[in-house]
Amino acid sequence: MSEETILSIAVQCDRAARDGANEDNCLVVSEVGVANPSVNHFGDVTVRDFSKMIPLQGKGCLLVVADGMGGMNAGEVASQIAVTTLQDQFSEEGMKHLDMSSDAAIKKFIRKAIVAADIAIKKEAARDSEKEGMGTTVALLWLLENNTAYYAWCGDSRIYYYSPDHFLKMLSRDHSYVMEVLQLSEEEAFEHPNNNIITRSLGNPSEKANPDVEGPINIYKDDIFLLCSDGLCGVLRTDEIQNVIETIPDANHLPEAIEQLWTDAAAAHWHDNVTTLLCQVASGPERPVKQSNPLSITQKNNVAAVSSEKSDPSRRQNNRLKDTLIALLAVVVVFVGGYACFRYFDSPKKVENGDAVSQTPGNTHVDTQAESSNSTSDNEDVSLTEVEYQHQNKTVTTVPSAASKPVTRDKDSQSGNAGRADASSAAGTTANGDVPSLRSGKSTNAPGTPSNTGGNDLLRTGGKNLDNNELQTNNSSDVKNQNQ
Repeated sequence: MSEETILSIAVQCDRAARDGANEDNCLVVSEVGVANPSVNHFGDVTVRDFSKMIPLQGKGCLLVVADGMGGMNAGEVASQIAVTTLQDQFSEEGMKHLDMSSDAAIKKFIRKAIVAADIAIKKEAARDSEKEGMGTTVALLWLLENNTAYYAWCGDSRIYYYSPDHFLKMLSRDHSYVMEVLQLSEEEAFEHPNNNIITRSLGNPSEKANPDVEGPINIYKDDIFLLCSDGLCGVLRTDEIQNVIETIPDANHLPEAIEQLWTDAAAAHWHDNVTTLLCQVASGPERPVKQSNPLSITQKNNVAAVSSEKSDPSRRQNNRLKDTLIALLAVVVVFVGGYACFRYFDSPKKVENGDAVSQTPGNTHVDTQAESSNSTSDNEDVSLTEVEYQHQNKTVTTVPSAASKPVTRDKDSQSGNAGRADASSAAGTTANGDVPSLRSGKSTNAPGTPSNTGGNDLLRTGGKNLDNNELQTNNSSDVKNQNQ
């Protein structure tokens, strides 16, 4: 047999920061749908330190908060009519035809009950001209014996849900100009100067009440619900409310938590009547280990991170810097990887030396494709040791000069001019006719070709090769002729 569900309820309803009448009202019906229910009604008197243990039985327990419209005539009358009408709707007579096994029927009944309160307020305003224009908001929570709950609201009175595993969540969403029309977030709405303008209410003569009704949701041991007027949530952010609720040691300490919320609201310069109703599941079913309603573990971590960033601006700045660095690193990795693939697939095939160089007396031609093949890797020693080719049925052997040394390509030079080098290779030569260097981006003679500036390169004369002895003889003859 399952353990009986026990609810711990605490209420505080007071005019708080406002002079005159308290326009808020609050209702606790221990068991709905019975002939003589246990009812606690608050609003016309100040209520402090009220707490009660209620067994969840029969058709369940009803909790209601109503906030009479500030600035309108008889706001306290409108909120009073709302809670009284709802009490009547949830009576034995009012619920006798309700199918408790149908979710759709339950939601329809809740909506009908709230609309009935709207009609009753309008009738009273029509009967008494001094009460014309009065109105109220409403927030309603209905907890059933099968450990589920339904909730509804019209206006900006709120319903919060807290679980030790999932943090504090606002179940309702304000029917206000900033949230419903501008679609601002909760934090943005809190800071907006027009956050006191509501778009839905009970008693509005220009339209029929249009409450939102949600549920069912499962309830478990240690779950906490908070219903409050905007006198509280209008001056305290959700994380500030959570800071108080999460410190509640057990269901017997709800009054102390309410007192702390009021102290914090007063410190935040409250300016309205305040009603705070806390309900905790003191005993009941344990939450399953893998339970994602209403917030997942990921959402919980996100909420914790956001709260931490709000309290520590430097941490928020560090997180943004970290995200930026990660994004830049990803771009660099993609760029380098793409460039490496491009170089790999775009590199030309090597050409045999015999096809790379073609020379004739007095003319030297270098095939740029061969040049490219000799320049495909970094830090590669490049030297032309010997090239043999046929010219007029003669074999000409070209020997590199002593001044010719292997060239080690500079890595930075390659990377800095790779784009220009590839473009030059495709063209074959530069604008002035020089052969482009694939590494440095400058025009140079091909390795192994004769130099025009002296050195020990082999001289070609009429297709003949002069050895060193012949060269010395010629030089000696020139000296003698000059002396003569």
